[in-house]
Amino acid sequence: MRRSFNALLLLVSAIVAVIGASASSRAEGPVWKTLGANWTNVSGITALDANLVVIDGTHLWKVTADGKFTDIGGNWTDVSAMTALDGKLYIFAGTHLWEVTTDGKFKDLGGNWSKVRGMTALGGKLYVLSGEHLWETAKDGTYKDLGGQWTDVGGVTALDGKLYAVSGGHLWEVATDGTYKDLGTGWTAIGGMTSARGSLYVVSAGKLWKSGKDGKYVDLGGNWASPRGIVALGNTLYAIDGAALYASPAP
Repeated sequence: MRRSFNALLLLVSAIVAVIGASASSRAEGPVWKTLGANWTNVSGITALDANLVVIDGTHLWKVTADGKFTDIGGNWTDVSAMTALDGKLYIFAGTHLWEVTTDGKFKDLGGNWSKVRGMTALGGKLYVLSGEHLWETAKDGTYKDLGGQWTDVGGVTALDGKLYAVSGGHLWEVATDGTYKDLGTGWTAIGGMTSARGSLYVVSAGKLWKSGKDGKYVDLGGNWASPRGIVALGNTLYAIDGAALYASPAP
């Protein structure tokens, strides 16, 4: 009788272990290297050519892959989004879109942009979430309304010819004509979003998540208390949390 009871316990334990393994979506997380803790007032981060570019304070900074930085000037206030396209930076500051060269020289591309919540580049165009609409924007600042009802936007990035945006707690796949597909819910407190190695990487609710283009995701862990943004440079992820810049190969 005792032997049968022990066998039953072993069977129950095995079933629980299988259930736990099936329910878990935790994958081996990246190992982050700290590249300094100089970033106290970040309003933007992107990758351009072989470097990062960070807006901290009111200045633009070129940051090398090992964390060394150079001030490239400017007086950037009220920044709402930044990305890179074809060797130049594009920055929303105030209500205007600005084109910025790698030496910090800038050109006003005009517009009357309000409530900008995200911007990315794809196929030689900028895609901007502003005023609850998605806008296709040329490098000269001219734009086209692609419609939509984009509320509570957490981030937007591009991957393999499509846009991916978090809006209203959902992840959406968006074609360049503005049509979209719901990839699922559960995305809250977004602290940054990027793409690398065919996957999406999203800081959400204090953790880093890796998502496929089908919306299926795994938990990469971490403890992101004050995320300022995440970006990919090649196959390496760079993230700012608090005042520190971190780097890790994209898993």
